Parts: sequence; C-alpha cells; structure tokens
Amino acid sequence: MTETPAKPSRPSRLTAPTTTGGLYGKSETLRLAVKTPGIADVDFMSKFAQLVMYGIAMVAIWGGILSIAFADDATNSNFLILGAGGLISATMAIAMVEMQRKRGGGGLHAVHDYLLGIGFFFAAIGVLWGTRYLIAIAAGNGIDFLLVEGVPYTEMDWSPSSEAIYIQLAACLMMIASAVIYLRNLEGTTSFSWSVITFTPIAIAVAGVGPWLTWSGDIVSWELGISIVTLTFLAMWLALQSNNGITFAIAAIISGIIPLLYEILNENAPEDGAGGALSLLIFIIIGQGILAADPRLRQSLIERTSFILVAEVLLAIIVAKETNLNLILGPLRESMLGDMAEYVNLQNALWVTLLLAYLPAVHARRTPWMPIGLAGSIWIISPEASVIPWIITIMVLPYMLIMATATRTWVANCTFIAAGISFFLQGHTSTGFVIENIELLIATSLIIVGEISRTRNTLSDWAHFLTLGLIVLSESILLGTNIWIPWVIVLYIIISSWRMLHQAAASDDVNRRIEASAALLASIVMTLLLAFSERLTMNLPEGIDKFLDGMNLPLVILASIIWFSMRRYKGIEMDLGHIFSWIGRKGNRAVPIFESETGEWIWQEVESTDTSWEEEGWGSIARISLIGPLILFTIAISFVNPEGLAKDIQWVLLTALPLALLTWEILDDEEASAAGRAVATWTLFLIALPISLQLNDYSDGNLLLGSLLFDAILISGPLVVSTVLNRRGINEETVSLTADSWALAGLLLIGILDTSGGLVFLTLYTLVIVNSFRYRQTTILAWAPFALILMGERMVREGDLVRWVLDKVDFTAYDLTKITILDMSRFSCAIMSLTAAFILTRAIIDRRSEEEDVRSMPTIMPSIWLAIGMLGVLPEVSWLLLILTVLISIQSWLTGKLDFIPWVPFATIFSFLIGFSADENFNHFTAMQIFSHSLLGTGLFTMIIHQAADRGVLYRWADEANDEEPYLRSSFNLKSIAGREELIKTMRIWTMVCLVLSWDAVYGFGTVIGAVWITWEVFGKGQSNALLLMPMLHGFALWNLMEQVLPAEQMAQDWLVGLLLIAEGAAFTWLASNSEVAWNWEGFEFEDENTYFTWLDRIGMMSIGYVLTGVLWILGSTELDSLTWGVISIYMVTIAIQGFKEETEAGWRRGFGGFGSIISMFILSTTIETATYRALVWLALGILAFGFGILYMQRFNEVEAPVYEMLATNENTVQEVVELDNTDNDTSENAILMTSKNEEVVIPEPVLEPETEPVLEPESEPVVKSQTLSERMNIIVEKEAETGLVGTEEGFKFRLPPEVLSNIRESLKTTPHEGFMPVLDFDSRGNVILNFEPL
Repeated sequence: MTETPAKPSRPSRLTAPTTTGGLYGKSETLRLAVKTPGIADVDFMSKFAQLVMYGIAMVAIWGGILSIAFADDATNSNFLILGAGGLISATMAIAMVEMQRKRGGGGLHAVHDYLLGIGFFFAAIGVLWGTRYLIAIAAGNGIDFLLVEGVPYTEMDWSPSSEAIYIQLAACLMMIASAVIYLRNLEGTTSFSWSVITFTPIAIAVAGVGPWLTWSGDIVSWELGISIVTLTFLAMWLALQSNNGITFAIAAIISGIIPLLYEILNENAPEDGAGGALSLLIFIIIGQGILAADPRLRQSLIERTSFILVAEVLLAIIVAKETNLNLILGPLRESMLGDMAEYVNLQNALWVTLLLAYLPAVHARRTPWMPIGLAGSIWIISPEASVIPWIITIMVLPYMLIMATATRTWVANCTFIAAGISFFLQGHTSTGFVIENIELLIATSLIIVGEISRTRNTLSDWAHFLTLGLIVLSESILLGTNIWIPWVIVLYIIISSWRMLHQAAASDDVNRRIEASAALLASIVMTLLLAFSERLTMNLPEGIDKFLDGMNLPLVILASIIWFSMRRYKGIEMDLGHIFSWIGRKGNRAVPIFESETGEWIWQEVESTDTSWEEEGWGSIARISLIGPLILFTIAISFVNPEGLAKDIQWVLLTALPLALLTWEILDDEEASAAGRAVATWTLFLIALPISLQLNDYSDGNLLLGSLLFDAILISGPLVVSTVLNRRGINEETVSLTADSWALAGLLLIGILDTSGGLVFLTLYTLVIVNSFRYRQTTILAWAPFALILMGERMVREGDLVRWVLDKVDFTAYDLTKITILDMSRFSCAIMSLTAAFILTRAIIDRRSEEEDVRSMPTIMPSIWLAIGMLGVLPEVSWLLLILTVLISIQSWLTGKLDFIPWVPFATIFSFLIGFSADENFNHFTAMQIFSHSLLGTGLFTMIIHQAADRGVLYRWADEANDEEPYLRSSFNLKSIAGREELIKTMRIWTMVCLVLSWDAVYGFGTVIGAVWITWEVFGKGQSNALLLMPMLHGFALWNLMEQVLPAEQMAQDWLVGLLLIAEGAAFTWLASNSEVAWNWEGFEFEDENTYFTWLDRIGMMSIGYVLTGVLWILGSTELDSLTWGVISIYMVTIAIQGFKEETEAGWRRGFGGFGSIISMFILSTTIETATYRALVWLALGILAFGFGILYMQRFNEVEAPVYEMLATNENTVQEVVELDNTDNDTSENAILMTSKNEEVVIPEPVLEPETEPVLEPESEPVVKSQTLSERMNIIVEKEAETGLVGTEEGFKFRLPPEVLSNIRESLKTTPHEGFMPVLDFDSRGNVILNFEPL
C-alpha cells in the first residue's frame, strides 16, 4: 500500500460509504442525517440485544429468587411469591409506560412497546401462579370441589382437582381481556405488546402440559379439553385483532401443535384414554377452517399458512397411526363402534374434518393445499381406515375437476397427481387394499375422471398421463395377478394416443401434434414397463404355448398393431427431439410460480406461441411409434426359454427383423443426421437388451451357437450402416460433435451386451476407438476404457470366445485369463494399457506437429487407465503408480500439456498409499503411519510444483496464457492467467494441508515444517485471512511434536500449548484494539478501510476463541471447573466492556463478550453444588445482564426515533434510499445519511415527508447539552448563498456547498421543530447530522 494513513477511520456502524471506481481516488456516496427533533438514532441489532439482555436479567434474577424460594421444604406459600412478584413486576412496567406516555404526548414508541410486552408477560405469570396460591388457600379452607376425592389438602406436594383448571382459565381470560381493552385505547407502536398478549393463551396452554394433566388424572378431562380449545381459539382470534400476518400464522400453527404436544408428553395416559388430546385437534381444525374462510383475511397469507396447517394434520395422522391412538370426542369413543372401529378411527376423522372444515375456504380459492394434501395423504392412513377417504375422494374428484368452476388448473393438476401418488404408495409401502377389488375401482375411477376432465380442459394432459403412469407402476397393476386390467389400460392409452394423433392430423395444428406425440410417448413407455414386468401376457392353449416355447405372441401382435396403426401418421408425429425440447420449454409453466409483486403462487395458463422447438428434431428415426414396437417385439422374443433361445436359432433369427427394420429406416433417411445416428444406436441397444439379458443368464460352459449368431446379427447393423454412409457420404450440415459422441457411447454400451464372450465387444470397441481417433472424439477416448471394467471377466469365462482362443495359445508362464484388478482379466488390462498408451502417444505427436486448430487429446483419464492397466498386467506393482505419476507429470511439463498437473496431488497421495501398503518393507507401519508418510511425500511433491508454478518454470513449454477472465476461476483451466494463479493457490493449500496433517511421520517434524512454511508464506505473501488460523496451526504443531517426542509429559504439553494459544490470542486482541498497527504492515493489502476493519473484527473474534481454548487447555484436565469458568467469565466481561468504549466500539465485542460472559456464568453455576451459592451466581448473572442493558440504553440516548433520509452524491454515483424502520403509525422513511468531513459534497433535493408532532413535549427547563462542535461554534443564521460561507463569532468561517444550505433550509421547512433549535452537528466519526435540540 502506498500513501496509507497512519491510523485508519472505522466506517459507521449504521451505513458505510459506498465507493465507486477504483480502490482509491474516487468520490463516495455521501450521506447527511436529519434527525427528528428530540429523538436519537438506534440500530436494530443493538436494540434487540438490549431487549434480550433485559429478558435474561429478568429470567436470571427470578430464577435465583425462585431457587431460593423453592427449597426442599417449600410450601404452597411459595406460589404467593411467584404471583405477587409477577403482578408487582407487571405493575411497575405498565406504570413506567404510563408515565412516559403521558409525558410524551400519548403515543407509544418501540421502547415503550417492549416494556409493555414484558409487563404483560409478568402479568400472565402473576395471574397463573397467584390463582394457584388462591386455589390452595380455598382448598385448605374447606372448598371441597377443589379436592380430589380421598386426597386431603397438605401444604406440600398437593394437587387440586380438575375443576381448578376452570379457575386458572377464567383468571387468565380476565387478564387477557383487560390487556386487550387497555391496548385498544393506546396509540402508537403496540405490535410487540399485541404479539405477547396473542401468544399468552398459547403459553398458558403449553405451561399446563405438566400440572393440568396431573390435575386431570393423566386423561383429557372435560375441563382440560375445554381449556385447550378455548385458549387456542382465543390465540387465533387475538392474532386477528393484532392485524399482524406473521403473528396470525404463528398462532394458528402452534395452536395445531398443542394437542400433539399434550398427546406425546402424556406418557401416563390409560390405554383407553390414549388419543384424547390429539382428538382435540378436530375442534381446532374447525376453528382454523372458519377463520380461513373469513374474507377479511388476506388470501396470500391464508394460502401460505394453509400449507403448514395441512402438514400438521398429516403429521397428526401419522402419529395416530404409529401409536394406535383412539378417537375420543367427549362421551363418544372409538371403542363403542365395535368392528367398525377399524374403518372409523382418529386417522380418518382428522382427514374428514380437514376436508369439511376447509371446504368453504377451498371454494373461495384460499386454501389450495387442502385438497392436494388430503389426496396425497390417503396412503398414510391404515388400509382399513383409508377406505372411507378413498370413497370420498372418488366421489369428490368429479365435482372438483368437472363441475366446480372455482378450481384452478394447477390445483386440479396437483390434486389429481397427489391421488395417483397415494394409490401408488399405498400398494408399495403398506399392506395394500383390504377390500377385494377396491383398487381396481379406484384405478378405474381415476382414469375415467381424468379422461373426462382432460377432454373438458379442466385437467392438463401431462397431469392425466403422469397419474396414469403412477397407476401403471402401482403394486396392484404392475405386480398384481389380474391379467386383464393391464391390457385394458394399455389399449386405452394406445387408443387415446391414436385419437389425439388423428385429431392433430385433421386440424394440422402444431401444438396438437406435439401434445399428441408426447401422449404417445407416455403411452409407449407405460406399455414397455408392463411388458418388461411380464404383465402383458395371456393364457394361450397348451399346444400353441409349447410350439412358441414361451414366446409372447400377444405382445408381438400388439407391437405390430402399434407400428402399422401409427405409421400412417409418420408425417404428423413429432420425434423425440421435438418432444424433449418442447417439454423443456414448457417446464417453466409446469409448476406454480411465486409472484413476488403480489406475494401469491400463480399458474401461467396462457399457452406459449414459441415454436422454436420445431428446429430441435432428431429425424424420423426418433419416432416413438417406431422405437416402441421394435423394443416390444424383442421383449416378446425374450419370453422364450433361455436354453431354447441359446440353442434354437430360429428365435435368434427373429431378432433380425427389428434390426433389419431399424437399419432400413436409417438408410432410408436421406439426411442421415448425426442426431439420427445417435438415436438409432441407442435404439439398437434397447432392442438388443432383453435378448442379451436372457442369453447372458444361460451358460453350459461351451460356445453357444445362438449367442454367436445373435452377436453376428447385432454387429451387422452398425457395420452395414457405417459402410453405406461412408460410401454415400455424410451431410456436413448435419454433423454434430455432441450427437456423434452419443452415438459412439451407444456403440460401447452395445458392445457390453456381448453374449459370445468378445465378438461384439472387441469389434465395436475397436470401431469406437478408431473413429474417435479419426474424428477427434476426445471425451469418448477419455472414457472408453471404462467399458472394460463394465465387461469384467465376461471374456475369459468358460465358454467365452476370447477364452476359447487364448486356450488354443500356450501361455504357460503368464496367464492372460487371470483376474487381477477390478474384476478384470490380464487380457482386459492389456487392452486398457494399450488404449491409454496410444492416446498419450498421439498427444505427444500432436504437440510436436505444426497442425493448428486441432482438438487436443486427453491426458488425465488415459493416465489413470494406464496406471490401472499396468497394475493388472504387471506382477509387482508396489511403487508403479508413484513412478507413473512422476513420469506423467514430467511428460506433461515437457510437452506443455498441463491438464494432468492439477490432478497430481490426488494421484500422488493415492500412489503413496498403495506403495506403503503393498511394499513388504513397510509392514511394520500402522494405518495412521502409512497415511501420515503418504501426506508427507505428497506435501513435498506439491511444494515442488508450487515453487515451479510460482516461478514460471512449470509453464516453460506451455502455450502462452490468455488474460481473459474465465466464467469460473479454477486451477483446472491452465490456459488462462487466472487459472494459473488458482493453481498456485491450490498447490499451496495442498502443501500446507499435507505437511500439517503428516503428524505421525518422522516424529511430527513434517507438521512443524509445514507450520513454519505456512507462517512464512502468510507474512511473505500478505495472506491476511490465513493469518487468522496461525495460532491454531502453531498450537497443533507444538502439541503434536511434544506428543511424539515427550508423550509422557502431559501436564507440560497442556501448559505449553495453552500458554501459546493464550499468548497469540492476546496478540490478536492487541492487534484488533490498535487499528493502526496492521494497516501499516508491508505486504498486506486491503481494498479499503471497510475491508480492513472487517478483517480486524475477525481477528478480534478469533482472539476470543484462542484465549478461551488456551484457558480450557490448561485447566480443562484439572478438577478446577469453577475456577476455569470464573476466569472465562471475567475475560468475556472485559471484552464486552471494550465493546462499549468509543475507541474500541464494535458490535461483535458487545455480542460475544456480553452473551459469552452470561453463558460462561451460567456454566459456572452448574459447577457449584450448593443450591444457595448457585442461586447467588444466577442473581449476579441477572445483575450483569441488566447492566449490559443499561449500557445499551446509554448508547441509544434513552429513546428511539425515526430518521429521515437525504442523499448526497456526486455526479458519478447513483442516488439510493436506505430504509431502517417503519413504526406502525409512521410512514416516513427511516434512514441515515453520512458524509465525511474531508469531502466536498453535492446534495440533491431531499425527499422528506411531513412528520407528526414530537414524541416528547419540550421541557420547561433548559436541558444541559453534551459539549459538541455545534456548541463551541455558536452557529449564527448568516448565510451567503453564492459562497456557501457560514460565519461564527470565533473569528473564522466554514464553507458548505450552496446545495447543502438550500437543502437544510428545505429540511427546516418540512420538519416540525417547534420548541427545538436546529443544530448542524458532527459526530465522532465525522458524520454530518442536522440535529434538533430542546431550547
């Protein structure tokens, strides 16, 4: 850094200047703060921290008091302490609010709101425990209905009867009613108070889980049930009165959780009483449904909330099913239903209640998730109980999808699909359907309703066919025993698709053509699934079945019908390329989207006119009406007995029919596009797959004529097509590198279908490699050897062609058929090695040639294949991989092809692991030692590469790097300067990590070397962020060294490591507290002061962690837990106090120090066994938290206020408005603008709204002001519009731009300030503030 200031200035905590241009020398966005008269500025996080501190103080102080009050010999009088204390605290809080409200003009501000909310909280505590005390007094004075029969009243360990719940409920209702009346008479900010009073009924209900259940005898009595329902209804009603969407959502959601909470925590419930609490959810659902239908509620709020409310009910259904809960509705119990209890229980009662309660809201389009959730949750219900929901569903769906006009399309789609999902999951995840043939009724109903809805355009075609697919995949259809239902479904979907194509042909509408083609695709896919699952069969006469040897003749007939019937629409049907492109473009409208402007989920129902997908076709060969029947034909042949298929050649000869038809279609295509060839290749793979699976499952140890014939037929197609196309010539306009890559990949997969043991695989593998070399298909060359791994041992088994040939050649000393690595034979490994060697050799030849614009051969993957192949071929391979890694690295360096270099660390560590593990000289190494030595070797190797890259030696023979910024900065892109910079960083990280983690090698000196080298790099390269981790690294290196050299000196280790961490942590603390130190360090660069102070803050935060770790390291193994946490508490308090000082002011110090000291003091209290002293620590904790709250209040100048915003900017910056807060009754924009004292600014006209009357009335007596610059200057009203000079009585003037003066005058006109004096002030950071101080 040049010309850096001696001491930087920390940016404001509220708004940092936004710089433009370079690092230095450009103007900043300048801000001027205009404060509302009588009110100071506050940042939200500090305000929230103050509130939390006060809360902690109250809880801790009360916790200490209660711990002392509730000793082991405590009596009912202790409840008096709680009740009186709560009421007194509430009275004090409300009284304070009333006093300040009357002084400030009647309106409440945020501080008053928080205090009032806390008062309501303590009022609830006081009323709850006060009534508990009064109940005990009444019971002790002979009020019998409060006594449990047979249980006399005692001072200790006594519980009243369930009727006492009514008393507490009535008292709480009166308290809440009083609070509501009081709040309605207040003006100003009351949102927090409304939230507290809204959540009070919920809190009381939750608090009653323990005592109320005990008073009710662990059952849900009438008293308990009425109280729970009343309190939850009240909470939701109060949420409406608060007019706060978030509050209402939380209240409604928690209300639904309360019955579940009671049910789970009531562990002592009798068997016939289990489910009583969860049954109350039925009443709560009804209340939620009534509120959801209320038109006064925002639709978007209800839509979002309904998702969680429905999910709650589904969760309750799951709990009811898993724990076998009963339906209990007052006197009505599930056990009264007898055998019908299996069909009518709590699960479907919740389901039906949700349906009926939310039905009005669904009609009003307010709860779309109800029908979706109900339809998708039927499978959760037990099979017997799901009968009623299924019957209701098949009755309601026609009304919802066909007759109802209010149903939105996306809701209809999702609901119909959800019903299909339930049908699918019920068969696969539970015991299925208990009533015979009901699944057929459900499936038929869904299909009929879907078809009618689709034809009426109330249901999308894709939703209908997707649901059809789910029905087809269901257990009853896909794995059932009824042979006619699958045929009926297949005939229906095929006929429907044919009709759609026929209609599309008549209309000649391209959209109808693509939709019909997509429907046909879905139909063919479903048919193939059923056929492959052997569900499309028929019981033929025995003689015919024997003659066919199991071949599926009906499937052959079906394939023929599909091919012939659809062929007439060959010109109408769109191919797979069109369909997939169309689906991709429709994807954005396939699901509801969230509209940010309206806050609603909407469905785009307008059809797009974009037909660009028409240009994405793959050719006529990609028609599903061609591909599907061919695959169905071979599936039908695969039904033949495997032995007959292998030995009776007539069945194999039949496979020539679909292959010949496919070949004819390819040759008939005049364009012969690359995409068409790729589709044909993969179609051939799918056609051959069923037969290949059958033939590979059968083997008798001999060469099979059927297998040889099938392989010969299989390779004839690609060879014929390749020969004819080479003679005819390929249309250069249709050449596609990507499509050709897919075609070659398909040929490799066809090779894997080899059934003879090498004929197909070796032929097609050679064809793929040769063509990949010819057309520079580098991706295929890189991954082609992987096919050898997929083949495994299949070429050298008994009866395989390659095995038969190798057996004829006498290799006595070296067996090529031996299985060595990855289930591959030496023969396969030799092919892999030769392939990789050819590729690497060609890469060297290309580098030495002068030919330009040639795709480079791959080097990384071939290197890996070469290593794997050599491992399988050579008998001794301990250090082979390491040698190959070094040689390939050198080869990459000499040829300038550096693609392998980024992979060197991975290859090196793997090679070292293999070498140490396989070499017998290192058998004495443990696993950790092998790992550590491997890391040490890798670290040294990567250090060499790092130094070579850093000095440019690595790129001596490489192409010159370009200076273009890549889309993604990565060390794997070494063609750019950015990529080479990333390689240096990556190798540095590898070196650091490997050396540091090699702790078990050479007594840990590798870790020490790594730590030293990293430290040198950090300070030499100015790695400011890496500096943060240095103490951790040094501590680990020191501990590891002593653990290796002096393992017995445990105490010395703890002390030395702990002191090192404390020392370096203290150095960090000093560095963070003295901002000028690191700013002037040579080599350390920071973008600006904001970045520097952000880094300095991280230094300070890390210092806390290091000091605490050091203390725990030293004292953690001792028995001095109290001393340990006492020291930590003191340290954290000092950090917090620093955060409140002006010179070291920082939010993280206040946060970590304040809350850290509280947490550590709490942990300190847990180490004290004496209850009294523990309580005293809690009291001290509360006092400490209260003190922090006071410090926060001092920072706020006691009262919060809105702040207007004006923006000062030069001509190169963009005006912006920063909104800080909006109170309930304040529509002004609350923001702050800052400017520097050293900048000349141009302030545009301010945008200010008229402000209301001041919150606080002016004092009658003068207020003593703090000594500021404004007081010393004694500002006068003399202004010179042209010069901008403002005079003082001190013998000097200061200059403000004329625009600033103009805007100040305008601000004075628009800001009411009667009783206040305008003062242009400067705070400690140089921010210019137009303040208003009392006269």
